[in-house]
Amino acid sequence: MSEERKMRPKVSVIMATYNRAHLIEKSLDSIKNQTSSLWECIVVDDRSTDNTGEIVSSFCKKDPRFIYHVRPIDRPKGPSACRNFGIENAQGNYIQFFDDDDIMFPVLIEEKLSIIENSNIDVVIAPSLAFNVKKQNFTKQNEVFSENLVSDYVTGKLTWYCCGPLWRKEFLTERFDENIQTLEDWDFNLRNIYKNPKAKYLKQPLQQYNRYELGKTLSTKAQLGDERQVISGFMAYKKHFELLKKQNKITQHIKRWLMQRFTFLLRASLAGNFNISNQIFQFMYRNQKINDLKRFWKIILGYYCFKTFNKGYRLLKSY
Repeated sequence: MSEERKMRPKVSVIMATYNRAHLIEKSLDSIKNQTSSLWECIVVDDRSTDNTGEIVSSFCKKDPRFIYHVRPIDRPKGPSACRNFGIENAQGNYIQFFDDDDIMFPVLIEEKLSIIENSNIDVVIAPSLAFNVKKQNFTKQNEVFSENLVSDYVTGKLTWYCCGPLWRKEFLTERFDENIQTLEDWDFNLRNIYKNPKAKYLKQPLQQYNRYELGKTLSTKAQLGDERQVISGFMAYKKHFELLKKQNKITQHIKRWLMQRFTFLLRASLAGNFNISNQIFQFMYRNQKINDLKRFWKIILGYYCFKTFNKGYRLLKSY
């Protein structure tokens, strides 16, 4: 092993995984093939029931920079707890989160590390090149920069995903919310964005972000009746509605966008007969101003019609 590999790693790549035996090997290969060797890769398994552990362990035997952990039983299930556990065990000065089905381009660590080490910044963000898994083709890359970062990130005009940023570890006093099972990276990135990090934005994509079809996103999982996704989505959106309101940053544009998301979750919860529907409706009602009620009256009518007669779903289509 070279002297460079014996050095303490500068970058800790943290990967949460669960039942990805059929995908994770390509992701780990893309990390192994980085042009920089100044990294460690901490894989935290959310107690997979397939042979994911065997595959990761084979990488660990061949290259000690790969480190395998199983989520401690006393930590909540989900990617948030796994990533937090990874941070706690990281030896590097910089943190790169990475999903277990995405692909690093060979120069990702070298380029990001060079920039963050030679600049007084807290994070460097690269866009991702989206890959449609079903159609097997590249589509477009995401936007990562905006002059109005908070508003555009909240409303989805831009996104960093989980794999976009390389963070300075000491900046990450905000950790993943272990009670949130979806939108966890949206929530995590936003809370760190609120801290006004010094950032560098790259134009060229340095990773491949895989996009899936029905059933793989919050919207489609909610449409398919996944109650946990609806509850987690409501918790995330509600948290940031309240945080932004407290900071006097909740513009009418942000409020309307969040109310549209609450409306979607309300529809999904009513269609699935989930108990959370009452909490969503009451939260929306409490946060209306008098001059908003004309827009909101269809939601009120649709909610009570659906609760009483199991009809009125169309009234809940938009805010």
